[in-house]
Amino acid sequence: MSGRRCLPLIVALAVAGAGAGCSNGILLPSVFPGTGGAPTGQNPATLPPLTGTPILYFATSSGATEYNVGGAGVTIKSSGQNIVRYVPQWTYADVVSTNYSPDYAASHIYPYVVDDRFFIVQQSDTAATISELDPGRRSGGDAPWIGSGSTNIAMQIDLACSAVVGNTYYFANTPVWDPFHLRYTDSVFYKVDLGSNPGHDTQLSAGCDGHLQASDGVLFDASYTANSDGTATLVTYQHDLTTGQAIESTRQAWNIATAAQYTEDHFAFSKGIAYWARLAKADSTLQILSNAPGSTDWDIVWNGRVSGLDRLDTLAADNGWVAALDWPDGVIFYMDTKSGQNNTIDLHMNVYDMKILYLPS
Repeated sequence: MSGRRCLPLIVALAVAGAGAGCSNGILLPSVFPGTGGAPTGQNPATLPPLTGTPILYFATSSGATEYNVGGAGVTIKSSGQNIVRYVPQWTYADVVSTNYSPDYAASHIYPYVVDDRFFIVQQSDTAATISELDPGRRSGGDAPWIGSGSTNIAMQIDLACSAVVGNTYYFANTPVWDPFHLRYTDSVFYKVDLGSNPGHDTQLSAGCDGHLQASDGVLFDASYTANSDGTATLVTYQHDLTTGQAIESTRQAWNIATAAQYTEDHFAFSKGIAYWARLAKADSTLQILSNAPGSTDWDIVWNGRVSGLDRLDTLAADNGWVAALDWPDGVIFYMDTKSGQNNTIDLHMNVYDMKILYLPS
């Protein structure tokens, strides 16, 4: 069921403003295209057109060696994690990055998408690296990093508090246990120029609320706080790019009267639009809503049961497309919020992160 209407029982609380490998590293790429979905006259062993169609990037640590990804065969290395690129329109899938790491120095890789750009984040307990890759690269051969190359950070970062704006990476560290003071360290908000080495980050004077995302040069965030009366308070706002502080004139807040009926709230931002997804506790109905710039309303763009999606672990958005992930089952629901076109794929693999990219024609 889809359709666009205002969400009932949400009361505006306040509105401000206008409204082959090494022991520990990443290998890329490995290309294993599908055989049945290439465009007419195109060799299926080459990358199909990537503009004007949604692209799903997902990270998996599944151990099998061969998978059917929406009809496209893709080979998964069983000894590491893989980031798979899947183009549903052309029934095409390939592995764009593989990460191997030993148990004593384990790390994981994650896809990241912003403003028609694609990055890979590698994260360990003590360090992180973010590197940019051309999302439209042709298949085969080595695919070098583009832009400023890799950015190295000498701490573990909170991926929910990290985003790229232009040539700047904003991030918060993950608190770690301090055995000398018997407490966890504080979470600190930083920014660093892409391409920098450890020690060149700048500490900011504010924090992050755990839903940090960027779009078109703007740094967005959201907070969702449960209240004692069963309601919740939802706040969206923008961060100042210099200080990291919340820009008060951009802050909007709502009292969510239906909060007790839902769980697993997630947020995404793209082209100035805020997206909010949640699952009904009674029957796992997925509800996706949007809040356009200057509007005080949340509009329902999807409200229905998605087969196999019983948990909501990730919400991603780009250029009017949204995607929701059920981990660990690997069920991905994606839709065009403008037309209502939607689809669900069941990957039958352990998918721990997912992003959607739409490159305009």
